[in-house]
Amino acid sequence: MTTFNTQPKRATLPLRATLFAAALLTPMLASASGAYVGAQLGYGPQKSEFTDFIKENNKDLNTGIGAIKAGYDFNEYFGIEARLSGTDSHTSSIQSNYQTSAYLKGMYPVTESISLYGLIGVTSTQIEYDDINKKHQKDMLNSASYGLGARYAATQNIGINLELNQISSHKDYELNGLFLGVDYKF
Repeated sequence: MTTFNTQPKRATLPLRATLFAAALLTPMLASASGAYVGAQLGYGPQKSEFTDFIKENNKDLNTGIGAIKAGYDFNEYFGIEARLSGTDSHTSSIQSNYQTSAYLKGMYPVTESISLYGLIGVTSTQIEYDDINKKHQKDMLNSASYGLGARYAATQNIGINLELNQISSHKDYELNGLFLGVDYKF
């Protein structure tokens, strides 16, 4: 049987530090020419060891996924990005409250308006479940995260992207999806 870390105070410290840094940096990034914000919607499978506790035999469960993001492109080849995402709790009995992600982003311009990109980083996922004793548990799971995508610059400031992303690769909770999104460059 898998044991889970249920110490929320230590688990939320990295999340709090990330959100505090993002709050401090957002106004500064917005005035910079490489800064952008965006949102995306997607759909994909999630798999969790926690489903054993709800008698679903560890099966894959598809869900809707939404995310907001903010980032900074240092040049046409390299950038950073932070995301806050969540899953549709109505389509699944897995209760994944939210995910926070931080990425390094490598880009390759194919044409003046189309670029390909890759993401590599880390994700923290807050998940809730009832254990075998029917006791409600909350856990924060940290894992590697990565993805590939393409961005089309519809205008000088607005881009449309298509992306495949492995949001969480933790052994106790996996989530990936195919996303369609839009971003605005300042």
